[in-house]
Amino acid sequence: MLKSPISDFLFLFFLFYSLFVFLSYPDSALIDFIKFSMISIGYFLGRISYQERVGYRFLFFISAFAVLVFFVVSLFGVGYKQWGSVVTFSGGYYFKTDLAIAVAIFSIFIYVYLPVSFFSYLIFFSICGYLIFLSNSRICLPLIFLLPFLVWYFRKGGAISLGFLLLCIISMALFVLVISLFDFSAFGFLAIDFNSFFSGENLQGRNKIWAALISHYQTYTPLEAVFGRGYLADQEATSLYMYNFGSGSHRAHSSYFYLLLCTGIVGCLLFLCMVVQAVFIIFKSTARCSLPELKKDAIVFSCFMCIFLIVSLTTESIIRPQITVPLFLFYGRSVSNLKLPSVI
Repeated sequence: MLKSPISDFLFLFFLFYSLFVFLSYPDSALIDFIKFSMISIGYFLGRISYQERVGYRFLFFISAFAVLVFFVVSLFGVGYKQWGSVVTFSGGYYFKTDLAIAVAIFSIFIYVYLPVSFFSYLIFFSICGYLIFLSNSRICLPLIFLLPFLVWYFRKGGAISLGFLLLCIISMALFVLVISLFDFSAFGFLAIDFNSFFSGENLQGRNKIWAALISHYQTYTPLEAVFGRGYLADQEATSLYMYNFGSGSHRAHSSYFYLLLCTGIVGCLLFLCMVVQAVFIIFKSTARCSLPELKKDAIVFSCFMCIFLIVSLTTESIIRPQITVPLFLFYGRSVSNLKLPSVI
């Protein structure tokens, strides 16, 4: 039953390429290699675990409990940090974005298990949205609306189509328009300047970090440009150009820049092929899976992919196991579920 589709070949090749990059530059990069290789390992774990039932009821209670704990803690004024000129809620995490990502992930399992009713969605939509706003992680703001909408749409029997994608694009454009009408700084939040979107204020120094990464990549030899310079290349770049932003070494703050510097053009193209194949699997699995458990696998996979692609714009999510492991685990499960005779 586990025939080798295109996805298997891509992830197997990606795993060997990950090992190749590590062996080419092994110095102090073992932890990053392990994190990076979890992409392929998570996928193949999903491929062989497809017959196991996912405890969605258990995941719902764990997720709901965690979100409610964050909510109560925030009301008591605990877990806040000074972040530049504003106070943000990190909920015990070191970075505020980690709290926002955690809430987004918990919300997936909450929405997937909740009864499909406006009232039940509204409660957790309000709590999760409130927590993400408190975190001041602006890249996660679209997830407040996108995740519950995706889950509701797929659970009601909707499938991805060109019309659906157009609706998502229009909705996101309207969301950006609404956001631009508010002055968040007046409420103690980080402001968003749409007149100068790539300013240092908007990106919190990421523009200078990315400039350092680009400058460093331009010094690569042709061979390094194609195959990368190892898993610590982004740290090497930011440490060399630290005078640009007046602090110590940083990570890439973007999965896409991380891929380019660390794994080169080959790694970028290979990962792009995996993402394109993922979209194809999402199209098929959300449209064809009729059994409740299989449908939930497809929905969770779709939502994790949205989180990853959006958050990767400003965070090196590709080496964050809390995102990559469940994402590619459900990727593998969705591929295997399509092989089942009872999928339709």
